Amino acid sequence: MQTIHKISGYIATLYLIHYHKNNNLLLLDSGCSCDVKIVKNYIETILQLKIENLKLVCISHAHPDHSGGASYYKKKYGVPIAGNPSLNYWYKGFSGFITYIIDIMLTYLVAKKKKKGFANIYFPRKVELDILLSDNMPLPNFNDWLTLLTPGHTDSDLTFFNKDLSVAYIGDKIISAPPAYFRPYPISKPDEYKKSLQKFIDLKISTFLLAHNGERKIPDKLFSTLINSTPSSPRVHKSDLFRILSGILNPFK
Repeated sequence: MQTIHKISGYIATLYLIHYHKNNNLLLLDSGCSCDVKIVKNYIETILQLKIENLKLVCISHAHPDHSGGASYYKKKYGVPIAGNPSLNYWYKGFSGFITYIIDIMLTYLVAKKKKKGFANIYFPRKVELDILLSDNMPLPNFNDWLTLLTPGHTDSDLTFFNKDLSVAYIGDKIISAPPAYFRPYPISKPDEYKKSLQKFIDLKISTFLLAHNGERKIPDKLFSTLINSTPSSPRVHKSDLFRILSGILNPFK
């Protein structure tokens, strides 16, 4: 038996899977670096367990609210980190550094919209992965969860799918702002993004765990609408930078 706990992080919902038989814990995405203490406190006070019960942190993609806490779990608590081997390309080199700065500012923009105060979300650009995940690979020691390669939002997005429960954590593949649903920003590979959404339809997943605004039942019709309406041109920082900067100047003023 397992329970999926939903933890409210700085700007995202974090999903902590509790296996009651052995009290092992699996975390789907690390959240921001400031979320590590939130998860640790939840484990110790709500679940009455220890951080040592956290056996694996899986990373869906390289953004501050998804991979920002990973290095801290590894360094402070020795928790293994699993992710796509291409994860670290996102922030590599000079252009990657610019992307890194913009992504941090975008995180603060979302925090502003959520009426959150300032928090230190600094994180290393490179994540040292202990486990390299590939398409259709079960998560080590959590074999009921399957890794799916679902790029499009970034170049190396992963989805974590539990076939028995018909539940999938899809990160930022769809953003929910009830009652609306929309595509994430950026869309680095539109054609791959469409294929990823089609994969969700083909798998007949009943419940989707979203990084923003929680658990949802999403009908195939909505996925089809997003597939058909996704432009063929990427939406990335290079083309949208001015619009981004206009929204993030003095984010906590």
